[in-house]
Amino acid sequence: MKEITSLKKLEVVMLVDNAVNWASKPRDDHVKPATRWVNRDKHDPEYLWGGHGISMLVRAYGQEKEYCVLYDTGLSEELLAHNVNLLGVDLQSVDAIVLSHGHWDHAGGLIWALKSIEKSNLPVYLHPDMFHERAVRNEETGELRKLNPIPTLEDIIEAGGKPVVTRDQVALANGLLVVSGEIPRQTDYEKGFPGHMSQVEGEWEKDEEILDDRCLIAKSDRTGLIVMTGCGHAGIVNTTLEAKRLAESKEIFGIIGGFHLVEDETGEIIERTIEDLSSMNPSLLVPAHCTGSKGQRRMFQEMPEAYTDSSVGHLIEL
Repeated sequence: MKEITSLKKLEVVMLVDNAVNWASKPRDDHVKPATRWVNRDKHDPEYLWGGHGISMLVRAYGQEKEYCVLYDTGLSEELLAHNVNLLGVDLQSVDAIVLSHGHWDHAGGLIWALKSIEKSNLPVYLHPDMFHERAVRNEETGELRKLNPIPTLEDIIEAGGKPVVTRDQVALANGLLVVSGEIPRQTDYEKGFPGHMSQVEGEWEKDEEILDDRCLIAKSDRTGLIVMTGCGHAGIVNTTLEAKRLAESKEIFGIIGGFHLVEDETGEIIERTIEDLSSMNPSLLVPAHCTGSKGQRRMFQEMPEAYTDSSVGHLIEL
């Protein structure tokens, strides 16, 4: 893919994540806890909140310009606003918002974010399937548990956003960052989200693959290829393979975000994921959000040199 442009530097700030751990020193020098970079004369990162979901502030430094993306917005405006304020983050520098997929724990703070950014017609990159009503079917009882809705296109426009709805990959700012298109499913063990359903034209349909799941890709002069994920419903191995293909890169430096291994009760998918990730030899793994403690623990055991805990407030410099 010729559209991706190499950066001077990439910065990622974890605004929302399931975990808060600013007290422990990260295992990688590329990662700083909030207490090491936030101006504590004006802000107090010791009171950050954790919550189920994810949001990253991604700042790409090109050779001549910068470009800032808010990648997902967490589960609620209360959580996102609280952490943004305590970290002293200026959302008005955001040039675009990207939603990784259409689940409530990634879009809950979207309207608040748009209003806080205070820009008219701010691009919001979306997949058309995000707006289907969604639910999870209990495999034993058949009962449907409906998921909370995400903001509508009308809500986004009213709050100042300009929806950019596409299934295809998108190069942002001449390729400083790239939003993937739909991610091909190459492995035989990454099965998506068992029991996941979408309502299409009034009928509930199986939607376990969640084709609206997309990643954010960057390539840094300092480190190499970096892939960021919201949940990784497409499978973190599938996602990484697609990022490498789009970037025309044989190597991967860093993988940051949700790996969605939390539902793997037997551990089989976790072990095969680790086997395939190990073969790619990433230098940095930051498994967050829905990766789950079992998956995180096994990655730490098997890939200790690459593994770093995720936390709200972490600044990752690449």
